Amino acid sequence: MNDDSITVSSARPISNIAADIQRRFIPAYLEAYAQARQRQRRAEEIERQESAILAELATILDERVGGDGVIRYRSQWGGRYTYGRIEVSKDQVRLDLSGLPVATAREVCRLLREIQVKEPAKGACPEADRRSVAEGSDER
Repeated sequence: MNDDSITVSSARPISNIAADIQRRFIPAYLEAYAQARQRQRRAEEIERQESAILAELATILDERVGGDGVIRYRSQWGGRYTYGRIEVSKDQVRLDLSGLPVATAREVCRLLREIQVKEPAKGACPEADRRSVAEGSDER
C-alpha cells in the first residue's frame, strides 16, 4: 500500500481509518494550504502596491484609475489630442502615449536621457545591474 491511499473496509474500525487520514493526508494538505495562503498574501500585497502606484500617478495627472486598473490619459493642446494609457505590473509601469506634439516628445526624450545618464542605486534597477555585470564594469 502506498502513502497516498487508504484502504477502507467494513471490517476496519473507523478510528483506524481516521488515524490513516490524519497521518497520511492532513500534514500534506496543511503544508499545501499554508503555501497557497502565503502565495495569496503576496499576490494581495503586490495588488495593493500596484493600486497605490496607480493612484499616485493618477493624482499627478489629475486623472482617475479605471475599473480595469488602467489610467487612460487624454489631453488637448492647441486643438490636438494626446492619448495615453498607463498600467502597472509589480514594480514596473507601462506608459503608452500617442499624439504628442513634437516639442513635448523632445522634452520626454530629454527626461528619459537624463534618467538614463544617472547611475541607478544598486538593486534599484536589477536589469541595469545585470547589464553592468555582463559588460564587466560598474560604469555606464
